[in-house]
Amino acid sequence: MIDNIFLDTRKISTYAVSPFLNGLSDHDAQMLTIKDLNLQDLNSQVQDYHIYTARDINENSINEFRTYLSYETWDCVFSLKNNHDVDTLFNSFLNNYLRIFHNHFPQHKFTKRHNHTPWMTLGIRTYCKHKRLLYLYTRSSNDTSLKNIISSAVKF
Repeated sequence: MIDNIFLDTRKISTYAVSPFLNGLSDHDAQMLTIKDLNLQDLNSQVQDYHIYTARDINENSINEFRTYLSYETWDCVFSLKNNHDVDTLFNSFLNNYLRIFHNHFPQHKFTKRHNHTPWMTLGIRTYCKHKRLLYLYTRSSNDTSLKNIISSAVKF
């Protein structure tokens, strides 16, 4: 058996699994048909997450940004002979500035899940973090007596 399908039959009671002939290989695909889909029950199982965007701003990128700004000639902004319209001059300045800004501080998308564990107190989280650090420390250490002391201290 190659295909595995796991269902919570307490929440989905009427379903059918049937072969699906796709003609691509000698193995048939499996089709799962759920007949009494209760979206509210399924939505309660879905992890909440949000997509965030952030810019990577650090000392190095700030210095490069300043350098590129200093090398910009700004001719299109200061050329009053070609254009006397203040709005056009400002838009020209803003376009040049934003081009340099977006090149040096790009946006990165990341997802962050909401951890809905109200029983996990600050003390438990602190203990878990401390236990993880001790584990990482003992993993890189060759001292067996230290490993024994720490492994007995982190057990409940």
